[in-house]
Amino acid sequence: MPAISHSEAPLAGQTESWFSALRASLFVIRVPIAMAILTGVVLTVPDQVQEVYRVLAQERTSELNFQYHWIIAVFSLFALSIVFLQLARGLTYDYQSFYGAPHPVAHLVLTWGPRLIAASPLIAAAVGLWLCVTKDLAGTDPLLTDFLRGAKKLRQDFYLGMALCLMLAAIIFIGAALYERRVDFSAAEADEDSARRIARYSNWVFFPLIAAGSTALLAWDNIQMPQLFGVVAVFCLWMVVVALLVAVLGRFSLFAVPVLALLVLFVLGIEYFRLADNHAIRNRASLGERVAVEDAFKRWIGSRKDFPAYQATQKPYPVYIIASEGGGLYAAYLTAQFLARMQDLCPSFAQHVFAISSVSGGSLGAAVFAGQISGDPKFEQPAPCKTGAAPPGDLERQARAILSGDFLAPVVWGGLFPDFLQRFIPYPFSHLDRARTLELAFEKAWRYSGHSVNPMTESFFGLCSANMRKCIEGATPTLALNVTNVETGLQMVLSPLDLRTVGANNGANVSPSRKIYDFFEFVDPFDLQLSTAVGLSARFPYISPPGWYAWDDEGTSSSTGKTAAAKSNRKRFTFVDGAYVDNSGVTTALNIAQHLDGLTPRPNVEFRIIMISALWAPLDRLWIDPPRDEARGELSPPLDAATSARQGRGFKTQFDAALESKPGLSISEIGFYYGYLELPIGWQLSEMSRSYVRLFRGEPERCPLDNEDNYKKYISRSVASHDQAAVAYIKRADCVVARIRSELNPAEPPLKLPPINTAN
Repeated sequence: MPAISHSEAPLAGQTESWFSALRASLFVIRVPIAMAILTGVVLTVPDQVQEVYRVLAQERTSELNFQYHWIIAVFSLFALSIVFLQLARGLTYDYQSFYGAPHPVAHLVLTWGPRLIAASPLIAAAVGLWLCVTKDLAGTDPLLTDFLRGAKKLRQDFYLGMALCLMLAAIIFIGAALYERRVDFSAAEADEDSARRIARYSNWVFFPLIAAGSTALLAWDNIQMPQLFGVVAVFCLWMVVVALLVAVLGRFSLFAVPVLALLVLFVLGIEYFRLADNHAIRNRASLGERVAVEDAFKRWIGSRKDFPAYQATQKPYPVYIIASEGGGLYAAYLTAQFLARMQDLCPSFAQHVFAISSVSGGSLGAAVFAGQISGDPKFEQPAPCKTGAAPPGDLERQARAILSGDFLAPVVWGGLFPDFLQRFIPYPFSHLDRARTLELAFEKAWRYSGHSVNPMTESFFGLCSANMRKCIEGATPTLALNVTNVETGLQMVLSPLDLRTVGANNGANVSPSRKIYDFFEFVDPFDLQLSTAVGLSARFPYISPPGWYAWDDEGTSSSTGKTAAAKSNRKRFTFVDGAYVDNSGVTTALNIAQHLDGLTPRPNVEFRIIMISALWAPLDRLWIDPPRDEARGELSPPLDAATSARQGRGFKTQFDAALESKPGLSISEIGFYYGYLELPIGWQLSEMSRSYVRLFRGEPERCPLDNEDNYKKYISRSVASHDQAAVAYIKRADCVVARIRSELNPAEPPLKLPPINTAN
């Protein structure tokens, strides 16, 4: 193919101006410049990348064993810098072919531009590390002492990392200048020097071979190999591959049209006609018959072995319905830790949990707990809860181990390599779907659970077993995973429970709750793996793509308001993260509780909704950090509003739910205070972030349940500062756990203390 003609080349006898020389020289190295800018943005802007820096910094000082991820990350950035240098340098040699002898300005750009481009990845990493330390965590309360000590040590590690990155950037910049000091850009191509030969060999032989070999190695095991190398190495490898391909394709044209432009149009055409949509939901054969929520609850309460003990003392039987908020891995870690801790403290806890309504990352935490209980059910007579300071128990340690791994690297690999490749192929291949990679990562993480059976690879409905026996007659909680339907904008619930009657108008017997849109009320029934169900609840574009399911609709029941079709019609529904409608999971939990509360006859039970979430406390934070009188312009407010609205909507949902408390139905909240240490919505958590979440695990011995005045003082919220607000929520978590421990003792009288929720 012919080389691209450059109209910018001056005509014979003309003198090139400094501006045209600048433009022409930048045009020659446009590909590495664009790659350097993209690398800089990725290494500095996303919240998740700052969490990656925390992981790498803490691994460097880990005393457990040798940690190599930070070494691989630094080496990858250094290697990317070398590739950028050689790629940019190789392109500068083309200048004279198009423009002749370079203008002094062009000579300056072509000499120093590649060196600056080469240093940019390491400089960007240093800036990213600096952004990690811009917020200084303060506090003097003893409850924060250990955490702040670790944060202070990590701050020092960030400074060391910044110094290392800047030192390596300087080495590359100065080393390149010394090595290339004799390069003559005006020399004829025949007089090729060693620098030119090395650049040509590196760009067209050595780098492609290394990139191809590395890609094949990662593809060999697309979960463990990305986790082995880390997200920084995966990203750097992708940058190398893309830079090399773009540099090659950018040199050719077809029918006077640049090949790159044709390729972009080709990809846009594939996307426009949806020829590469490989995001179908993994599914199995149709599931068995589900159980209506009313029938399930009646069988469930009738099978509780400790129910007679509560009847004997006339104490209401506590029935817990958990609402677990979304938020990526921090939500999963928070949910699984709390539920596992309660089970370790109180062996009867799981058999009092009827259902868990969850969203996104909270669905992963709920599935981990349900899988633990399903694998080792504890269905007992009333057993006393542990007293005194209780260290982490077996289930809590297992939950932490499962969710302390790296789910981000497989996701990045799946998005940048297999799924990126799919964008260029006009036929969908399901194995290239990046959502499947995340689901497989969930499955692989179960190896740290200590259980031989992996529920993540088993049927979602099989978690409750046939006819929901393990959930209804055992101690396994029933999952209700919230998803958002793209076609209708409604939140739908995927569950073994048949929820179609919740909020339905059944004549005189009108449900006291609001409508729940059951997933299978609109979609033909099918079975799926637990990992797939969890992933469907956590499909937050563009990190994880929308998932779809298609079926032959031969007519649906009149309950949906549709008329049976004369012949089969192909239908498709698309689903994304449940957080698009309600990130809290509270709405579904409250609707289930209200529906069951209206049953007649009603057993002597107390429905207790426990909201597990990041405590946004937007109004508290408004007092701590009042808005400043500064202009915002028109670019950022729409994006800021979208983020804040997600938080505000969840807060209001929780607040409104708390106002619906009544005798027999109460709402409590537990979680970590978000304003003190803002955690990213992603799939990797540092030990610093996990240790912060663990501060809110609840130490019941510290809560004064025996004195109402002291209790109210202990759970009062503070708006003096972020650290004091964090301490206040740590204390509130203590009392939530203490209250549950008291409720699970049938011999103790019911507490007459105000509940702990958003409204108080």
